[in-house]
Amino acid sequence: MTNTVGSWRALILATILLCVVVAVAATGQSPKPAAGATFGTVDVQKVTREYKAMQVAQTELSARQAKANARIQRWMNMPYLTEDELKQLDAIEAKDPATRTPEETAKAKELSDKGIRLTGEVAALMQKPEKDLTDADKQRLKDAEAARSRVQQRIDQIRDEEDTALRDFGMANQDRLTQAFRAAVKRVAEKKSISIVFDAQVALYAGADLTDEVIKDLNSK
Repeated sequence: MTNTVGSWRALILATILLCVVVAVAATGQSPKPAAGATFGTVDVQKVTREYKAMQVAQTELSARQAKANARIQRWMNMPYLTEDELKQLDAIEAKDPATRTPEETAKAKELSDKGIRLTGEVAALMQKPEKDLTDADKQRLKDAEAARSRVQQRIDQIRDEEDTALRDFGMANQDRLTQAFRAAVKRVAEKKSISIVFDAQVALYAGADLTDEVIKDLNSK
């Protein structure tokens, strides 16, 4: 199992519009070519590159993924803090640094320093020869192992939670952006009396190229 949330989630929004049916009727339904039907194309890949709302969603998804991975890494690096302390640190780190109070900033540093110190102390004990360990040392190592085991179980749960949150975010944006794309194609096609629009990657030439007008329509909203 990897130490980060599923990186494939970041691909959701990058391929949103490629999931659209390759031919979209001006009515918004799957097309059934009629006699004398007028055709057009849209370069879907170009739309995915230049659609501003999609770029915003992709940036947000990447930021959310980075925060999720940082949270998991933090738990892995500081397994000897209590779960309550780790949750306190999570809550502070989830905030924009510019909005944190001085008290929150100080608390985050206090907890981070403590976590690093405890990890160093346990690592030092692990390096001691068995014969030099006191009963207190042995108990502390036993407690440390139990703490690491508990944290690993929580990390697995956190990873699942973060994966689910990223998937839900991606799918919600997929639905929203796909609907907006279809609506823009419909508006542009109707203005030009075009009845059927194909993805340009499927139909290299099928009448008028509506790509730039669709991008302009999308980015005007």
